Amino acid sequence: MATTTAHDPELPEASRIGRNMQAAVYGTILTLSLVAVSSEYQDLPLRIMASVLATQFIFYVAHVYAGQLGIRLETQHAPTRGQLRQVAREEWPLLAAAGPPCLALLVGGLTGFKDATSVNVALIIGVVTLFLYGVRLGRAEKRTLPGVIMTATINGAFGLVIVVLKVLVH
Repeated sequence: MATTTAHDPELPEASRIGRNMQAAVYGTILTLSLVAVSSEYQDLPLRIMASVLATQFIFYVAHVYAGQLGIRLETQHAPTRGQLRQVAREEWPLLAAAGPPCLALLVGGLTGFKDATSVNVALIIGVVTLFLYGVRLGRAEKRTLPGVIMTATINGAFGLVIVVLKVLVH
């Protein structure tokens, strides 16, 4: 009997989508946190963006590394190239989540918007993204409309907590 690992490309589609959503939500929350914290110590949107992207990349590499360690422990063998590619694909949404908020910082930095405006737009994009992930999750779970709205609201609330903490600290 073959061993099935957490990173098996032959797992059902729903399992892969779930892991992708998990990485995307985690990446979005990480991005929001990094934008909020970085904006307290750096005032230029391009510097904030560089800090966010560098940190997000480090987290992505750490997750891929941890994933390959998990495969080694589960299978008692070094992962194949295919398994490593699968782990990297599964974790990619963690890194990609930085894209939309960082695009706001990039546009703000290049066009001369007020620095605070760029940061606020990046944070709003992150909160809206979390809300939309909640809608997707609620619909995937075949919830009623109130259930979808509740799931989306709870998901978006994680982002709002970060924004509120930023406001309170600032």
